[in-house]
Amino acid sequence: MLVLIAASLCSPLEAQPAVRGQVRSELRQELAGAIVTVQSLSSPQLRFSTKTDNAGNYSFQELPDGDFSLGATADGYIGTTYSPIKVRYPSRESQDLVLPIAIYQTQTIEIDVSIIGTLVVEGKPYRRSTVCVLREPVKRCVETTGYGQYSLTIEPGVYRAWVSNNDGIVWTSSLEFPRSGTYRDPIRIR
Repeated sequence: MLVLIAASLCSPLEAQPAVRGQVRSELRQELAGAIVTVQSLSSPQLRFSTKTDNAGNYSFQELPDGDFSLGATADGYIGTTYSPIKVRYPSRESQDLVLPIAIYQTQTIEIDVSIIGTLVVEGKPYRRSTVCVLREPVKRCVETTGYGQYSLTIEPGVYRAWVSNNDGIVWTSSLEFPRSGTYRDPIRIR
């Protein structure tokens, strides 16, 4: 009988993790499958990762003594990092991580083409003219300045373009603007 008592007194202690905890959302929901990473603050190449179980729990069984950063990430949440986490054998650390919900906003990005130029015929500005571009159903027109300058803003695409004045249409062509940006002097009247 004495042998059995001595054996139970000398049996190894149940292994406990060096660092453990739970990852939850800010709404206190357990996050299964979150990635938890510990990284040594003194040796950046010393890094360990694991995933949380179905209840959001994680653990790192063995870590060397040192100071670590502890972070968690999960899809749809903003990652969180705690630092420093002090690991000193045989003490055990427990640290829960709370991830804020990421709020995604969609916004419309307008893609514009700027057509900028100066109409010149025989070295002189072509004034008092109208420059037009058409791509159904959009039609844009602008009057040239006294120096023959014009500027239009449209979306990328293929347009029918023309220049007119009191005598009627003096130039017409098809113009292509495949991507956003500024196109200088796309209209050349001969």
